[in-house]
Amino acid sequence: MTIPSLHFILHPQERPSTYLIVRYNTAAEKGRARRAREAKMVTNSVFSTSAKVLASDNTIQPSNTAPNPKRIDRDNPFDGKPEPTILIIGAGTFGTSTAYHLAHIYKDPSKVTVIDQAPSPPKPAASIDVNRVIRTDYANKLYCDLACETIHPWFWSAELGPYFHKVGWLMLEEEGSNLKARIKETFLGRGSTQAEDIDLDKICEKFSCLKDTSTEGFQSSYFNPEAGWCDAAAATHSFMKAAERRGIRRITGTVTELIYNSSTNRIEGAKTSDGRTLHADKVLLSAGPWTSQILSSTEDSLNFTEDQCIESQIQATGLIAAYYKCSPEEISSLTTHGNTTQRTDNSCPVIVYGGLGEIIPPGPSNPLMKYANSKSGIINPIPTQSGSRKISVPADQYHVPDVLKQETEEILAKRVAPALTSGKKPEYYRICWDAQSPTEDFLICAHPDTRLGGLYLATGGSFHSYKFLPIIGKYILNTLTSVSNGEDKDQAWGWKDKREKWVEVHERGLLSVKAVRKTELKELFRRRGEVASRL
Repeated sequence: MTIPSLHFILHPQERPSTYLIVRYNTAAEKGRARRAREAKMVTNSVFSTSAKVLASDNTIQPSNTAPNPKRIDRDNPFDGKPEPTILIIGAGTFGTSTAYHLAHIYKDPSKVTVIDQAPSPPKPAASIDVNRVIRTDYANKLYCDLACETIHPWFWSAELGPYFHKVGWLMLEEEGSNLKARIKETFLGRGSTQAEDIDLDKICEKFSCLKDTSTEGFQSSYFNPEAGWCDAAAATHSFMKAAERRGIRRITGTVTELIYNSSTNRIEGAKTSDGRTLHADKVLLSAGPWTSQILSSTEDSLNFTEDQCIESQIQATGLIAAYYKCSPEEISSLTTHGNTTQRTDNSCPVIVYGGLGEIIPPGPSNPLMKYANSKSGIINPIPTQSGSRKISVPADQYHVPDVLKQETEEILAKRVAPALTSGKKPEYYRICWDAQSPTEDFLICAHPDTRLGGLYLATGGSFHSYKFLPIIGKYILNTLTSVSNGEDKDQAWGWKDKREKWVEVHERGLLSVKAVRKTELKELFRRRGEVASRL
Protein backbone atom coordinates (compact mmCIF):
# COMPACT_ATOMS: atom_id res chain seq x y z
CA MET A 1 0.00 0.00 0.00
CA THR A 2 1.25 3.49 -0.83
CA ILE A 3 1.62 5.75 2.18
CA PRO A 4 0.51 9.36 1.66
CA SER A 5 3.43 11.74 1.40
CA LEU A 6 2.42 13.86 4.36
CA HIS A 7 1.94 11.35 7.17
CA PHE A 8 4.18 12.72 9.90
CA ILE A 9 2.23 11.37 12.86
CA LEU A 10 3.47 11.80 16.42
CA HIS A 11 2.64 9.57 19.36
CA PRO A 12 1.24 11.88 22.07
CA GLN A 13 2.14 9.64 25.01
CA GLU A 14 5.89 9.82 24.43
CA ARG A 15 7.71 12.77 25.96
CA PRO A 16 11.45 12.73 24.97
CA SER A 17 12.92 16.05 23.91
CA THR A 18 13.41 15.10 20.27
CA TYR A 19 11.40 13.28 17.69
CA LEU A 20 12.06 11.29 14.55
CA ILE A 21 10.57 12.11 11.21
CA VAL A 22 10.21 9.58 8.42
CA ARG A 23 9.85 11.17 5.01
CA TYR A 24 7.99 9.35 2.29
CA ASN A 25 7.84 12.00 -0.42
CA THR A 26 11.02 11.99 -2.47
CA ALA A 27 9.61 14.74 -4.65
CA ALA A 28 10.12 17.16 -1.77
CA GLU A 29 13.92 16.78 -1.67
CA LYS A 30 14.40 20.36 -2.80
CA GLY A 31 14.87 22.47 0.27
CA ARG A 32 15.79 19.52 2.49
CA ALA A 33 18.64 21.38 4.15
CA ARG A 34 16.38 24.30 5.04
CA ARG A 35 13.74 21.98 6.41
CA ALA A 36 16.33 20.15 8.50
CA ARG A 37 17.31 23.43 10.10
CA GLU A 38 13.66 24.13 10.82
CA ALA A 39 13.24 20.69 12.36
CA LYS A 40 15.99 21.44 14.87
CA MET A 41 14.34 24.71 15.78
CA VAL A 42 10.99 23.06 16.47
CA THR A 43 12.43 20.10 18.40
CA ASN A 44 11.43 21.63 21.72
CA SER A 45 8.39 23.43 20.37
CA VAL A 46 4.81 23.22 21.52
CA PHE A 47 4.25 20.13 19.43
CA SER A 48 7.57 18.55 20.44
CA THR A 49 7.24 14.86 21.24
CA SER A 50 8.66 11.65 19.87
CA ALA A 51 7.46 9.59 17.00
CA LYS A 52 7.41 5.93 17.78
CA VAL A 53 8.91 4.17 14.79
CA LEU A 54 7.65 0.66 14.32
CA ALA A 55 10.49 -1.68 13.44
CA SER A 56 8.24 -3.98 11.45
CA ASP A 57 7.46 -1.58 8.62
CA ASN A 58 9.36 1.61 9.48
CA THR A 59 6.20 3.70 9.67
CA ILE A 60 5.07 5.95 12.48
CA GLN A 61 2.37 4.96 14.92
CA PRO A 62 -0.56 7.40 14.69
CA SER A 63 -1.53 9.58 17.61
CA ASN A 64 -4.70 8.97 19.62
CA THR A 65 -5.11 5.46 18.29
CA ALA A 66 -8.40 3.70 18.82
CA PRO A 67 -8.53 0.61 21.05
CA ASN A 68 -8.79 -1.43 17.87
CA PRO A 69 -5.25 -1.31 16.39
CA LYS A 70 -6.58 -1.60 12.87
CA ARG A 71 -6.34 1.77 11.15
CA ILE A 72 -7.17 2.75 7.65
CA ASP A 73 -3.84 4.55 7.18
CA ARG A 74 -1.99 1.33 8.07
CA ASP A 75 -4.30 -1.53 7.10
CA ASN A 76 -6.22 -1.14 3.88
CA PRO A 77 -9.74 -2.39 4.67
CA PHE A 78 -10.37 -3.00 0.98
CA ASP A 79 -7.47 -5.41 0.42
CA GLY A 80 -8.96 -8.49 -1.17
CA LYS A 81 -12.41 -6.94 -1.24
CA PRO A 82 -14.34 -4.97 -3.87
CA GLU A 83 -13.80 -1.25 -3.50
CA PRO A 84 -17.15 0.51 -3.07
CA THR A 85 -17.96 3.49 -5.24
CA ILE A 86 -18.02 6.66 -3.15
CA LEU A 87 -19.67 9.99 -3.92
CA ILE A 88 -18.26 12.94 -1.97
CA ILE A 89 -20.59 15.94 -2.00
CA GLY A 90 -18.58 19.06 -1.27
CA ALA A 91 -14.92 19.86 -1.97
CA GLY A 92 -14.09 21.98 1.05
CA THR A 93 -11.80 20.94 3.90
CA PHE A 94 -13.45 17.61 4.74
CA GLY A 95 -14.28 16.55 1.19
CA THR A 96 -10.88 17.42 -0.23
CA SER A 97 -8.98 15.70 2.58
CA THR A 98 -11.11 12.57 2.24
CA ALA A 99 -10.51 12.47 -1.51
CA TYR A 100 -6.77 12.81 -0.96
CA HIS A 101 -6.61 9.92 1.50
CA LEU A 102 -8.91 7.71 -0.56
CA ALA A 103 -6.64 8.30 -3.54
CA HIS A 104 -3.79 6.72 -1.59
CA ILE A 105 -5.58 3.51 -0.59
CA TYR A 106 -7.82 2.79 -3.60
CA LYS A 107 -6.37 0.60 -6.32
CA ASP A 108 -8.95 2.20 -8.62
CA PRO A 109 -9.38 5.82 -7.45
CA SER A 110 -11.75 6.47 -10.36
CA LYS A 111 -14.42 4.83 -8.20
CA VAL A 112 -14.38 7.99 -6.08
CA THR A 113 -16.24 11.05 -7.39
CA VAL A 114 -16.12 14.49 -5.79
CA ILE A 115 -18.80 16.98 -6.78
CA ASP A 116 -18.93 20.64 -5.82
CA GLN A 117 -21.03 23.56 -7.00
CA ALA A 118 -17.91 25.44 -8.16
CA PRO A 119 -14.66 24.46 -9.91
CA SER A 120 -11.53 23.92 -7.85
CA PRO A 121 -10.91 25.79 -5.66
CA PRO A 122 -14.63 26.30 -4.85
CA LYS A 123 -14.88 29.99 -3.97
CA PRO A 124 -18.10 29.80 -1.88
CA ALA A 125 -16.55 27.24 0.50
CA ALA A 126 -15.48 28.27 4.00
CA SER A 127 -12.08 26.76 3.27
CA ILE A 128 -11.46 29.07 0.32
CA ASP A 129 -10.11 32.47 1.26
CA VAL A 130 -6.98 34.55 0.85
CA ASN A 131 -5.76 33.01 4.11
CA ARG A 132 -6.59 30.74 7.01
CA VAL A 133 -4.94 30.45 10.43
CA ILE A 134 -2.75 27.43 11.17
CA ARG A 135 -2.13 26.99 14.90
CA THR A 136 -1.94 24.44 17.69
CA ASP A 137 -3.31 26.73 20.40
CA TYR A 138 -6.27 24.94 21.97
CA ALA A 139 -7.31 24.55 25.57
CA ASN A 140 -9.21 21.43 24.52
CA LYS A 141 -6.80 18.46 24.57
CA LEU A 142 -8.46 16.56 21.74
CA TYR A 143 -8.05 19.44 19.30
CA CYS A 144 -4.62 20.41 20.61
CA ASP A 145 -3.37 16.86 19.97
CA LEU A 146 -4.99 16.87 16.53
CA ALA A 147 -3.48 20.27 15.69
CA CYS A 148 -0.03 19.10 16.78
CA GLU A 149 -0.45 16.16 14.42
CA THR A 150 -1.50 18.32 11.50
CA ILE A 151 1.14 21.06 11.88
CA HIS A 152 3.92 18.90 10.43
CA PRO A 153 2.46 18.49 6.94
CA TRP A 154 2.10 22.26 6.76
CA PHE A 155 5.86 22.48 7.27
CA TRP A 156 6.96 19.48 5.24
CA SER A 157 4.58 18.25 2.58
CA ALA A 158 5.13 19.08 -1.06
CA GLU A 159 1.41 19.73 -1.57
CA LEU A 160 0.94 22.19 1.31
CA GLY A 161 4.31 23.44 2.54
CA PRO A 162 4.73 26.15 -0.12
CA TYR A 163 1.53 27.86 1.03
CA PHE A 164 2.26 28.08 4.76
CA HIS A 165 3.76 31.22 6.34
CA LYS A 166 5.08 30.79 9.88
CA VAL A 167 4.69 34.31 11.23
CA GLY A 168 3.55 33.36 14.74
CA TRP A 169 0.37 33.98 16.70
CA LEU A 170 -0.28 36.80 19.16
CA MET A 171 -3.30 36.37 21.43
CA LEU A 172 -4.70 39.15 23.59
CA GLU A 173 -6.70 37.83 26.53
CA GLU A 174 -9.78 39.71 27.64
CA GLU A 175 -10.28 40.80 31.23
CA GLY A 176 -11.83 38.06 33.34
CA SER A 177 -10.78 35.24 31.00
CA ASN A 178 -8.62 32.24 31.94
CA LEU A 179 -8.18 30.99 28.38
CA LYS A 180 -4.44 31.68 28.21
CA ALA A 181 -3.77 29.66 31.36
CA ARG A 182 -5.83 26.75 30.05
CA ILE A 183 -4.03 26.75 26.70
CA LYS A 184 -0.62 26.79 28.38
CA GLU A 185 -1.72 24.00 30.72
CA THR A 186 -2.69 21.88 27.72
CA PHE A 187 0.64 22.63 26.03
CA LEU A 188 2.60 21.70 29.14
CA GLY A 189 0.59 18.51 29.44
CA ARG A 190 2.09 17.54 26.09
CA GLY A 191 5.62 18.18 27.35
CA SER A 192 6.62 21.75 26.45
CA THR A 193 5.61 25.08 25.02
CA GLN A 194 7.25 27.95 23.20
CA ALA A 195 4.41 30.30 24.06
CA GLU A 196 5.90 33.49 25.50
CA ASP A 197 4.03 35.91 27.76
CA ILE A 198 4.21 39.52 26.58
CA ASP A 199 3.29 42.55 28.68
CA LEU A 200 0.49 44.49 27.06
CA ASP A 201 2.52 47.69 27.16
CA LYS A 202 5.35 45.91 25.30
CA ILE A 203 3.31 44.66 22.36
CA CYS A 204 3.95 47.66 20.14
CA GLU A 205 7.62 47.56 21.10
CA LYS A 206 7.98 43.91 20.11
CA PHE A 207 5.78 44.23 17.04
CA SER A 208 6.31 47.70 15.60
CA CYS A 209 3.67 46.99 12.95
CA LEU A 210 1.09 47.15 15.76
CA LYS A 211 1.84 50.75 16.67
CA ASP A 212 -1.11 52.46 18.40
CA THR A 213 -3.02 49.18 18.83
CA SER A 214 -5.51 49.53 21.67
CA THR A 215 -5.20 47.09 24.58
CA GLU A 216 -8.16 48.48 26.51
CA GLY A 217 -10.28 45.67 27.92
CA PHE A 218 -7.46 43.13 27.85
CA GLN A 219 -5.49 41.73 30.77
CA SER A 220 -2.58 39.86 29.16
CA SER A 221 -1.13 38.49 25.94
CA TYR A 222 1.17 35.75 24.69
CA PHE A 223 3.03 34.91 21.49
CA ASN A 224 3.47 31.46 19.94
CA PRO A 225 6.10 31.52 17.15
CA GLU A 226 5.07 28.14 15.72
CA ALA A 227 1.74 29.29 14.27
CA GLY A 228 1.00 31.18 11.08
CA TRP A 229 -1.33 31.35 8.11
CA CYS A 230 -1.71 29.68 4.75
CA ASP A 231 -2.98 30.62 1.32
CA ALA A 232 -6.15 28.59 1.74
CA ALA A 233 -7.43 28.65 -1.84
CA ALA A 234 -4.07 27.60 -3.31
CA ALA A 235 -3.47 24.93 -0.67
CA THR A 236 -6.91 23.37 -1.10
CA HIS A 237 -6.52 23.39 -4.88
CA SER A 238 -3.08 21.76 -4.60
CA PHE A 239 -4.42 19.02 -2.33
CA MET A 240 -7.35 18.26 -4.62
CA LYS A 241 -5.10 18.19 -7.67
CA ALA A 242 -2.88 15.65 -5.93
CA ALA A 243 -5.94 13.42 -5.51
CA GLU A 244 -6.98 13.95 -9.13
CA ARG A 245 -3.53 12.98 -10.39
CA ARG A 246 -4.05 9.60 -8.74
CA GLY A 247 -7.39 9.13 -10.49
CA ILE A 248 -10.05 10.71 -8.29
CA ARG A 249 -12.88 12.18 -10.40
CA ARG A 250 -13.71 15.80 -9.58
CA ILE A 251 -16.79 17.27 -11.26
CA THR A 252 -18.79 20.48 -11.00
CA GLY A 253 -22.50 20.62 -10.29
CA THR A 254 -25.08 21.72 -7.74
CA VAL A 255 -26.57 18.84 -5.76
CA THR A 256 -30.25 19.49 -5.08
CA GLU A 257 -31.29 16.28 -3.34
CA LEU A 258 -30.19 12.79 -2.37
CA ILE A 259 -31.46 9.61 -4.00
CA TYR A 260 -33.38 7.58 -1.44
CA ASN A 261 -34.37 3.94 -2.02
CA SER A 262 -37.30 3.14 0.27
CA SER A 263 -37.13 -0.59 -0.43
CA THR A 264 -33.56 -0.87 0.82
CA ASN A 265 -33.57 2.07 3.22
CA ARG A 266 -30.41 3.43 1.66
CA ILE A 267 -29.09 6.62 0.13
CA GLU A 268 -27.81 5.61 -3.29
CA GLY A 269 -26.57 8.84 -4.81
CA ALA A 270 -27.60 12.39 -5.63
CA LYS A 271 -29.37 14.51 -8.23
CA THR A 272 -28.05 17.79 -9.62
CA SER A 273 -29.79 20.95 -10.74
CA ASP A 274 -28.93 20.26 -14.39
CA GLY A 275 -30.64 16.87 -14.36
CA ARG A 276 -27.72 14.52 -13.78
CA THR A 277 -28.07 11.48 -11.55
CA LEU A 278 -25.02 10.20 -9.68
CA HIS A 279 -25.06 6.76 -8.08
CA ALA A 280 -22.67 5.36 -5.48
CA ASP A 281 -22.43 2.60 -2.89
CA LYS A 282 -21.59 5.17 -0.21
CA VAL A 283 -22.37 8.88 -0.07
CA LEU A 284 -20.32 11.30 2.03
CA LEU A 285 -22.15 14.56 2.64
CA SER A 286 -19.42 17.13 3.32
CA ALA A 287 -21.18 20.20 2.02
CA GLY A 288 -20.50 22.47 4.98
CA PRO A 289 -23.22 25.13 5.39
CA TRP A 290 -25.17 23.65 2.44
CA THR A 291 -25.55 20.28 4.22
CA SER A 292 -28.99 21.00 5.69
CA GLN A 293 -30.30 22.37 2.40
CA ILE A 294 -29.28 19.22 0.52
CA LEU A 295 -30.67 16.83 3.13
CA SER A 296 -33.89 18.69 3.96
CA SER A 297 -36.10 17.24 1.21
CA THR A 298 -35.23 13.69 2.26
CA GLU A 299 -35.84 14.53 5.92
CA ASP A 300 -39.22 16.09 5.16
CA SER A 301 -40.33 13.18 2.98
CA LEU A 302 -39.58 10.79 5.84
CA ASN A 303 -41.33 13.04 8.39
CA PHE A 304 -38.25 13.49 10.53
CA THR A 305 -38.75 15.15 13.88
CA GLU A 306 -36.79 18.27 14.76
CA ASP A 307 -34.23 16.23 16.72
CA GLN A 308 -33.76 13.85 13.79
CA CYS A 309 -32.97 16.64 11.32
CA ILE A 310 -29.41 17.70 10.56
CA GLU A 311 -30.34 21.27 11.50
CA SER A 312 -30.30 20.11 15.13
CA GLN A 313 -26.62 19.23 14.68
CA ILE A 314 -25.27 22.05 12.54
CA GLN A 315 -26.46 25.45 11.39
CA ALA A 316 -25.26 27.54 8.46
CA THR A 317 -23.66 30.55 10.12
CA GLY A 318 -21.82 33.52 8.65
CA LEU A 319 -18.97 35.69 9.91
CA ILE A 320 -17.91 38.89 8.20
CA ALA A 321 -14.37 39.89 7.25
CA ALA A 322 -12.99 43.14 5.83
CA TYR A 323 -10.03 43.09 3.43
CA TYR A 324 -7.71 46.11 3.28
CA LYS A 325 -5.19 46.40 0.48
CA CYS A 326 -1.61 47.09 1.53
CA SER A 327 0.95 48.91 -0.58
CA PRO A 328 4.13 47.08 -1.71
CA GLU A 329 6.06 49.05 0.89
CA GLU A 330 3.64 48.03 3.64
CA ILE A 331 3.76 44.40 2.56
CA SER A 332 7.55 44.43 2.57
CA SER A 333 7.61 45.80 6.11
CA LEU A 334 4.95 43.40 7.38
CA THR A 335 6.06 40.07 5.98
CA THR A 336 8.74 37.48 6.42
CA HIS A 337 10.10 35.70 3.39
CA GLY A 338 8.47 32.46 2.36
CA ASN A 339 8.57 29.59 4.81
CA THR A 340 11.62 30.59 6.85
CA THR A 341 11.80 30.46 10.61
CA GLN A 342 13.33 33.92 10.78
CA ARG A 343 11.20 36.95 11.45
CA THR A 344 12.01 40.63 11.76
CA ASP A 345 10.86 42.85 14.60
CA ASN A 346 8.35 44.40 12.24
CA SER A 347 6.94 41.13 10.91
CA CYS A 348 3.23 41.01 11.60
CA PRO A 349 1.91 37.88 13.32
CA VAL A 350 -1.60 36.53 13.23
CA ILE A 351 -3.43 38.52 15.91
CA VAL A 352 -6.29 37.16 18.01
CA TYR A 353 -8.00 40.20 19.47
CA GLY A 354 -9.75 38.39 22.28
CA GLY A 355 -13.28 37.42 21.36
CA LEU A 356 -13.66 40.32 18.93
CA GLY A 357 -11.84 38.87 15.98
CA GLU A 358 -8.69 37.87 14.16
CA ILE A 359 -6.31 39.87 12.01
CA ILE A 360 -4.22 38.05 9.41
CA PRO A 361 -1.36 39.88 7.67
CA PRO A 362 -0.69 40.07 3.94
CA GLY A 363 1.94 37.99 2.20
CA PRO A 364 4.12 37.97 -0.92
CA SER A 365 1.25 36.70 -3.10
CA ASN A 366 -1.57 38.33 -1.15
CA PRO A 367 -1.70 42.11 -0.65
CA LEU A 368 -4.74 42.02 1.65
CA MET A 369 -4.83 42.52 5.41
CA LYS A 370 -7.86 40.62 6.73
CA TYR A 371 -9.92 41.75 9.71
CA ALA A 372 -12.30 38.92 10.68
CA ASN A 373 -15.17 39.92 12.97
CA SER A 374 -15.92 37.06 15.39
CA LYS A 375 -18.95 38.85 16.87
CA SER A 376 -20.86 38.89 13.61
CA GLY A 377 -22.75 35.59 13.81
CA ILE A 378 -25.31 35.59 10.98
CA ILE A 379 -28.03 33.09 10.13
CA ASN A 380 -30.31 33.08 7.09
CA PRO A 381 -33.47 31.03 7.80
CA ILE A 382 -35.66 30.03 4.84
CA PRO A 383 -38.54 27.54 4.56
CA THR A 384 -37.74 24.06 3.29
CA GLN A 385 -39.39 22.89 0.06
CA SER A 386 -42.24 21.34 2.01
CA GLY A 387 -42.74 24.55 3.99
CA SER A 388 -42.92 22.57 7.22
CA ARG A 389 -39.92 24.20 8.90
CA LYS A 390 -37.04 26.62 8.42
CA ILE A 391 -33.34 25.99 7.92
CA SER A 392 -30.42 28.41 7.68
CA VAL A 393 -28.71 28.51 4.27
CA PRO A 394 -25.82 30.60 2.92
CA ALA A 395 -26.69 33.84 1.18
CA ASP A 396 -24.59 35.93 -1.22
CA GLN A 397 -21.20 36.11 0.46
CA TYR A 398 -20.43 39.57 -0.93
CA HIS A 399 -23.74 41.20 0.05
CA VAL A 400 -22.90 42.44 3.55
CA PRO A 401 -25.15 44.55 5.81
CA ASP A 402 -23.85 48.08 6.44
CA VAL A 403 -24.27 47.66 10.18
CA LEU A 404 -21.71 44.84 10.18
CA LYS A 405 -19.32 46.78 7.98
CA GLN A 406 -19.39 49.65 10.45
CA GLU A 407 -19.08 47.31 13.42
CA THR A 408 -15.99 45.63 11.96
CA GLU A 409 -14.36 49.00 11.42
CA GLU A 410 -15.14 50.16 14.96
CA ILE A 411 -14.08 47.07 16.93
CA LEU A 412 -11.14 45.94 14.81
CA ALA A 413 -9.85 48.15 12.01
CA LYS A 414 -9.66 51.30 14.14
CA ARG A 415 -8.15 49.48 17.12
CA VAL A 416 -5.58 47.04 15.69
CA ALA A 417 -2.68 48.44 13.63
CA PRO A 418 -4.80 51.50 12.78
CA ALA A 419 -2.04 53.05 10.66
CA LEU A 420 -2.62 50.32 8.07
CA THR A 421 -6.31 51.15 7.66
CA SER A 422 -6.38 54.89 8.32
CA GLY A 423 -7.82 56.75 5.36
CA LYS A 424 -8.59 53.51 3.53
CA LYS A 425 -11.75 51.70 2.61
CA PRO A 426 -11.72 47.90 2.41
CA GLU A 427 -11.25 46.42 -1.03
CA TYR A 428 -14.29 44.33 -0.19
CA TYR A 429 -16.24 42.69 2.61
CA ARG A 430 -17.13 39.00 2.65
CA ILE A 431 -19.41 36.74 4.66
CA CYS A 432 -17.70 33.43 5.33
CA TRP A 433 -20.38 30.77 5.73
CA ASP A 434 -19.64 27.59 7.65
CA ALA A 435 -21.58 24.80 9.33
CA GLN A 436 -21.47 25.36 13.06
CA SER A 437 -22.26 22.64 15.55
CA PRO A 438 -23.73 23.20 19.02
CA THR A 439 -20.46 22.27 20.74
CA GLU A 440 -18.16 23.46 17.93
CA ASP A 441 -17.06 19.84 17.56
CA PHE A 442 -17.04 18.36 14.08
CA LEU A 443 -19.80 16.01 12.92
CA ILE A 444 -18.07 12.96 11.44
CA CYS A 445 -20.25 9.86 11.61
CA ALA A 446 -22.61 7.58 9.77
CA HIS A 447 -26.10 9.03 9.74
CA PRO A 448 -27.77 7.47 12.80
CA ASP A 449 -31.18 6.91 11.20
CA THR A 450 -31.46 3.33 9.93
CA ARG A 451 -33.55 4.52 6.99
CA LEU A 452 -30.54 6.37 5.60
CA GLY A 453 -28.06 3.54 5.20
CA GLY A 454 -24.99 4.36 3.15
CA LEU A 455 -25.06 8.04 4.13
CA TYR A 456 -22.08 9.47 6.00
CA LEU A 457 -21.56 12.97 7.37
CA ALA A 458 -18.40 15.07 7.53
CA THR A 459 -19.34 18.62 8.38
CA GLY A 460 -19.61 21.05 11.29
CA GLY A 461 -16.25 22.74 10.73
CA SER A 462 -17.37 25.53 13.07
CA PHE A 463 -14.81 28.02 11.75
CA HIS A 464 -11.78 26.12 13.06
CA SER A 465 -11.44 23.03 10.86
CA TYR A 466 -9.28 24.25 7.98
CA LYS A 467 -5.94 23.65 9.70
CA PHE A 468 -6.79 19.93 9.78
CA LEU A 469 -6.94 19.65 5.97
CA PRO A 470 -3.82 17.40 5.81
CA ILE A 471 -5.07 14.71 8.20
CA ILE A 472 -8.82 14.87 8.85
CA GLY A 473 -9.53 12.72 5.80
CA LYS A 474 -7.94 9.64 7.34
CA TYR A 475 -10.31 9.89 10.31
CA ILE A 476 -13.25 10.27 7.94
CA LEU A 477 -12.09 7.13 6.12
CA ASN A 478 -12.22 5.25 9.40
CA THR A 479 -15.85 6.32 9.72
CA LEU A 480 -16.59 5.23 6.15
CA THR A 481 -15.25 1.76 6.96
CA SER A 482 -16.73 1.42 10.48
CA VAL A 483 -13.34 1.70 12.19
CA SER A 484 -13.33 3.54 15.51
CA ASN A 485 -11.34 6.75 15.81
CA GLY A 486 -11.08 6.19 19.55
CA GLU A 487 -13.64 6.84 22.25
CA ASP A 488 -12.83 10.55 22.61
CA LYS A 489 -13.18 11.37 18.92
CA ASP A 490 -16.14 9.07 18.36
CA GLN A 491 -17.99 10.84 21.15
CA ALA A 492 -16.96 14.37 20.19
CA TRP A 493 -17.72 13.87 16.49
CA GLY A 494 -20.87 11.81 16.89
CA TRP A 495 -24.52 12.81 16.55
CA LYS A 496 -25.51 14.89 19.61
CA ASP A 497 -28.74 14.51 21.51
CA LYS A 498 -31.03 17.40 22.38
CA ARG A 499 -29.40 17.94 25.77
CA GLU A 500 -26.39 19.53 24.06
CA LYS A 501 -26.71 23.32 24.04
CA TRP A 502 -25.16 25.96 21.85
CA VAL A 503 -21.92 26.86 23.59
CA GLU A 504 -21.03 30.12 25.27
CA VAL A 505 -17.66 31.84 24.95
CA HIS A 506 -14.72 29.40 25.13
CA GLU A 507 -16.85 26.72 26.82
CA ARG A 508 -15.03 23.97 24.95
CA GLY A 509 -11.70 25.78 24.80
CA LEU A 510 -11.73 26.00 21.02
CA LEU A 511 -10.67 29.65 20.89
CA SER A 512 -13.99 30.68 19.46
CA VAL A 513 -16.96 32.86 20.27
CA LYS A 514 -18.73 32.12 17.03
CA ALA A 515 -21.78 30.62 18.74
CA VAL A 516 -22.61 33.79 20.62
CA ARG A 517 -25.57 35.99 19.64
CA LYS A 518 -26.65 35.07 16.15
CA THR A 519 -28.79 37.50 14.16
CA GLU A 520 -30.94 36.91 11.10
CA LEU A 521 -29.46 38.41 7.96
CA LYS A 522 -32.70 40.12 6.90
CA GLU A 523 -32.87 41.83 10.30
CA LEU A 524 -29.34 43.19 9.87
CA PHE A 525 -30.26 44.67 6.50
CA ARG A 526 -33.18 46.49 8.14
CA ARG A 527 -30.93 48.21 10.63
CA ARG A 528 -29.33 51.59 10.03
CA GLY A 529 -26.81 53.14 12.37
CA GLU A 530 -27.39 50.65 15.16
CA VAL A 531 -23.82 49.50 15.67
CA ALA A 532 -23.78 50.64 19.29
CA SER A 533 -26.48 48.13 20.17
CA ARG A 534 -24.19 45.27 19.11
CA LEU A 535 -20.95 46.47 20.70
